[in-house]
Amino acid sequence: MSAPQEAQNRVPNAELQRSEGRSPSKRRVGREQEVERHPRPGRGVGSNDIGDTAYDFCLVELTGGIAPVASLANSKQCSAAPALTITRRMTPPFSRTSPRRASLCVDAARPGAAPRGYYSLHMRRYLGCKTRLLAKIAEVVAAQCPRARRVIDIFAGTGVVGHLLNTPRREIVVNDFLASNAMILQAWFCAVPADRREIEEVIGALRGCETAGPNYYSENYGGRFFSEDVARRIGALRDAIDAWNLRPIVKAAAVASVLYAADAAAVTCGHFDAFRPVDDERSERRFVLRLPDIPYRANGNNLVFCRDGNELAAEIEGDLLYVDPPYNRRQYGTLYHVLENIALNTKPALAGKTRKPPLDLRPHSEYCTNRAAEAMGDLIARCRVRHLLVSYNNMSSGVGNSNALIPLGVLEAMLAGRGAVTTHRIPFPSFTARRGLLDGHQEYLLYCRVTKPPR
Repeated sequence: MSAPQEAQNRVPNAELQRSEGRSPSKRRVGREQEVERHPRPGRGVGSNDIGDTAYDFCLVELTGGIAPVASLANSKQCSAAPALTITRRMTPPFSRTSPRRASLCVDAARPGAAPRGYYSLHMRRYLGCKTRLLAKIAEVVAAQCPRARRVIDIFAGTGVVGHLLNTPRREIVVNDFLASNAMILQAWFCAVPADRREIEEVIGALRGCETAGPNYYSENYGGRFFSEDVARRIGALRDAIDAWNLRPIVKAAAVASVLYAADAAAVTCGHFDAFRPVDDERSERRFVLRLPDIPYRANGNNLVFCRDGNELAAEIEGDLLYVDPPYNRRQYGTLYHVLENIALNTKPALAGKTRKPPLDLRPHSEYCTNRAAEAMGDLIARCRVRHLLVSYNNMSSGVGNSNALIPLGVLEAMLAGRGAVTTHRIPFPSFTARRGLLDGHQEYLLYCRVTKPPR
């Protein structure tokens, strides 16, 4: 991809590395020796040649070696945080072996709650989250491609599908064009056992942060999406994380904990396009900074991107590509603008009742426009995999912006251009605020065994 093309991406070459001390094209065999492995698309992580941008967290390679002791006690934004000594250990070499029969990171039928004081990946409100479809997805993968070694979730969202399939024997590649999602995914799929102590100590120190009065977040979101006190705490925590100069993987985990706490405390119906009357007591009670229940031992071999899904799908090879794009006209960059703002912490000027940033600062997806079918056709035609699994639905009785944009017949025809197609129809009760429970709603899961080359 040429430099001008990369400049058009929201986060150029935003490959988030899977652990400290690993170059994008090599794996660590020992402290000294390195050997070549799969080449990566793009020009290499760490080559930050786009200047000082809001997305530098995606561009910094996680460096290896033994780091100096870090003390968090000197942060002005978090004067109450105790002194913290963090030691970093080298990650042991990862053994790559071919996967056996299908294995899962979690029970697909019962994802389960996190241990006390922790949060699970699915404990978040997000439109289109596939938690309730995990059992069917696991069934199809087990039947059609149980030995898939590299699994790509190109529109990962919450990341629950990638998490389902994440085992030490697989390489999971997850991508999402929202920076807030990418930060969560970086922590969840790239942190390894050597990172755990540092991550949990940093989040523990954040719990001791004190708020010092009004800030950007309380002025914009206090009394709207959060209580005044919760909004002030979000601002203090987010500024402290930036001030502590943490390693990228640790910073991602710390920001992820703030994002999950903010989502739990927000007085919304699951997105930030509107808010309900603020219940201060409820908002403050639900804002709890929990530790991430990361499957550290399953990681060490995964990759996370924050890029345009169609471009990435044309560049990276894999065994299974899972495709779960937006279905309707509701842009996720608008629906989750508050979480995006917290993740980036660039503090742009906000306007309107719901305090949104300018349109040019909100990520925009072609899948939420009249060009949805064209975008899907392009992705299917250019992807470089052996198996395709596509999620979609038949929503047609909601309000205009909620209706699916691509008919089932069109999707099936697109996939048939690459190989034989099997369509699974799953009854899936759906609810809209205006029309209540909708009858006849279905989720589609379309599987294609790819036999024809990419375009």
